[in-house]
Amino acid sequence: TLFIVFLFASLLGWSNRLMWLRIYETFIGAGIAVFTSALVFPISAKSNFKTALPDYLHALKQTTLSLINNIENNQCDSSELQAIHEKLLLAHVAVNNSYQSMTFENLFLRFPKKRLNNIMLQLWALHHFSTNLITFVSKSKNSNDFDAIKPELHHLKNLFEHNFTSVEQALATRGKGEELKRITSLYRIINKPRSGNPADKLDDTEFGFTPFIYMLKKLNETLFDLKNILS
Repeated sequence: TLFIVFLFASLLGWSNRLMWLRIYETFIGAGIAVFTSALVFPISAKSNFKTALPDYLHALKQTTLSLINNIENNQCDSSELQAIHEKLLLAHVAVNNSYQSMTFENLFLRFPKKRLNNIMLQLWALHHFSTNLITFVSKSKNSNDFDAIKPELHHLKNLFEHNFTSVEQALATRGKGEELKRITSLYRIINKPRSGNPADKLDDTEFGFTPFIYMLKKLNETLFDLKNILS
């Protein structure tokens, strides 16, 4: 604007009429920019985010169920676990990129910005615990570590399938979905009463599965937090 003012002043002379014309042009240009930024460009960003978010939740669900299946069947196939990790990472990158684009381009969000940030924070936590689970299972050399919880793994798998599905429903239906289930039976294994006797301590088998259960517990607690935010 300043360049045009000086240009007119030096070549054609200057008047208040030209000044007001330039102000009108600036306001018209700003209005077009706001309209385009709010209603044109964000269409792609919102569409990508709406697709990426459910896809990411689905990838997290498949990762958790696959890990439990691996342990239940004494497989712990490193190549399969690597493929699971890569798929989860790609889904994480997709949802994060679409989220960044949407927050910069869009003026009208389905969720308030603070709430949307909280959703992404919970998704990051889910990714963190899922990645730790993959690493832990892939490095587990002794399948006997999990023998103590083998009878409950199938129940655990059903619990996570139900909880992830409920969160996916909450996302799709703006908060509606079945109640989530908490991990209860496995607490009794980890937190069984112990005396003050030094001999009464975790045995080698319990050292094997305790980190696995802890990470599953944190994963499930995060699902509860995410469901509350979506509701």
